[in-house]
Amino acid sequence: MEVVANADVAEIRSELRRILRSRAFQKANRSQRFLSYLVEAAISDPAVSVNEYAVALDVFDRPASYDSAVDATVRVEAGRLRSRLREYYLDEGQRAKVLIDIPKGHYEARFSLKEFEASAPDDMTIHQNADTVPVTPVSRMRSSATEQESGTGVRSRSISLRIALALFFCVCSVVGIEMFRDRRLEAKSSIHSMAVLPLRNLSGSTEQNYLAEGMTDELNTELARIPHLRVISHDSVVSAKLNGKSLSQIGKELDVDSVVEGSVFRYGDKVRITAQLTDARNDQQLWAASFEGETTDLIALQDSVAREIANRARLTFVLGPQVEGAPAQRRSPEAYDAYLRARYFLDRRDSKLSTEYFQRSIDLDPTFASAYAGLAEALEAALTLGMATPEAVKPRALAAAHRAIELDPQSGAAYAALGTIEFTQLWDWHHAEQDLLQGIQLSPGDSYPVAMYGLFLDAARRPEDAVLRMRQAKVMDPLSFWVARNLGSALYFAKRYDEALRELDRAKELQPDRSPVVDNWISWTYEMKGMRREAIQYDLAGLQRMRSADELASLQRTYQVRGWTAYWQLRLRQQTKEPMRECAAYERALDYLRLGERDRTIAQLQQAFDQHCFWMEMVEADPRFDQLRNERQFTALVRRIGVGQTKDE
Repeated sequence: MEVVANADVAEIRSELRRILRSRAFQKANRSQRFLSYLVEAAISDPAVSVNEYAVALDVFDRPASYDSAVDATVRVEAGRLRSRLREYYLDEGQRAKVLIDIPKGHYEARFSLKEFEASAPDDMTIHQNADTVPVTPVSRMRSSATEQESGTGVRSRSISLRIALALFFCVCSVVGIEMFRDRRLEAKSSIHSMAVLPLRNLSGSTEQNYLAEGMTDELNTELARIPHLRVISHDSVVSAKLNGKSLSQIGKELDVDSVVEGSVFRYGDKVRITAQLTDARNDQQLWAASFEGETTDLIALQDSVAREIANRARLTFVLGPQVEGAPAQRRSPEAYDAYLRARYFLDRRDSKLSTEYFQRSIDLDPTFASAYAGLAEALEAALTLGMATPEAVKPRALAAAHRAIELDPQSGAAYAALGTIEFTQLWDWHHAEQDLLQGIQLSPGDSYPVAMYGLFLDAARRPEDAVLRMRQAKVMDPLSFWVARNLGSALYFAKRYDEALRELDRAKELQPDRSPVVDNWISWTYEMKGMRREAIQYDLAGLQRMRSADELASLQRTYQVRGWTAYWQLRLRQQTKEPMRECAAYERALDYLRLGERDRTIAQLQQAFDQHCFWMEMVEADPRFDQLRNERQFTALVRRIGVGQTKDE
């Protein structure tokens, strides 16, 4: 069979079928047709290059009068196709043998075989459960068949050689079949993804709910440190609405192989944790156990549960070199109790109470790395929510993150918290990227640093990379409200407005009570699509908690009677009567921009910069400011923020 750029045609077509069935392409009909067309064209005649005009007519059914200067369909779809290919190889195609690439600026498929780190030796050995079966290379057997072809023994040697070859291939076939069967069984039983259901509180008091929820969070965190294991976050599990569903149904909805469920029972100074690991693909229980100890040993109990789950999942549990092979460090029960309470309130976006409890945990145990990392995260949340001033909180948050890393250099949560602070508060682009990537590396199963890195990439003007990272976070956390919302915002920044609306609508479906923090993004997306009526509708929805019923009615009447400009004039007047809020200047800048008052827009952006409004880090990425790109004052302001700089200057 003919070979195209080192890749066999049959292998190329097989890889194409896998790509078309993948999550990235499954519902993308246009990308499916486009990729299939380019692959078959390259296989049929590699010498013939495909041009944009041919693609427009053959793939997208454009008329013969197609003009690329007027209709950008092919270029837009080519960009989406390349993004989906990157997404596929980042996710399901990580182990693909054949790589299919569409180079930028071209409409031709290129193929290559993935290179391995080392080539196989001449005397190959097949390893199976520590037993070895030596296999003689076929090339060596062929060369021995040509020896001594003259003389009276040639015919008998030839027959013997054929018999030997037949026996050799029979043995190889048997060994291969056994290996295939064993590996298929191993692959089927191996666990690659997991969801931890909320541990039930059996203590007889709702006051102990924080203990069950905190232990669930901590178990998630520890399991997320296992390499190559995808652990679904608490948000996604809660969004799954578990009542009445079987474990197999939960597994399908969350797209996981296994489910952990259990309970926490606290009585006096003792705690019992009961846990069960179930294969969600067949409802088969893999392991169940009960762990009991003093309240002083909560970390040790939790560590034991995580280790046992990891072992049963046939994975290597990596805690980090500083504790590997050693018993978990004993903490004061009061410090760990305060820590669990802090996590409980942080999950509920109560930055005030979570900050107080993290600080209490640190006061009780100044060597508790996780408490410092949690404090840094809670303080950063307080800044983002406008509940604290940067001057009062920023140094404290930064110090907490650094102290967490000093105490535990293997803490992915600590690096993620530090990178987030450097990104949102310090605008230190270079170190923020380094630390967020370190957080991802140390906690490969945690979606939080992945999603935060996606936001960073948006601000750094790398929108397509941001979309890829957000989709990766979505795979890790399929039912997370915040991941869905942030994927929608990433698609907005990438100017993929229809896709953005789909993800934002999905976020609202996941948690309708959080609609206001989605409605604003939907409004902006409709605004960029030129759909003003819909933009006003969602802007009003997002204002419901901030304006009185009379003010909202007045805004709606104004738009209906006097139109777009009058609406924003009234909205601006209403805003100036409110108490000064965090980032109010940024909002006013956008209002002035809609009214065409560029000088006032720049002045308000300057004020937002002086107040270190967190929205300013996105000012270069936001398509609403496209009309200011050539304004000297705007570009000077962007340079002062340092947007997108990834090197120390």
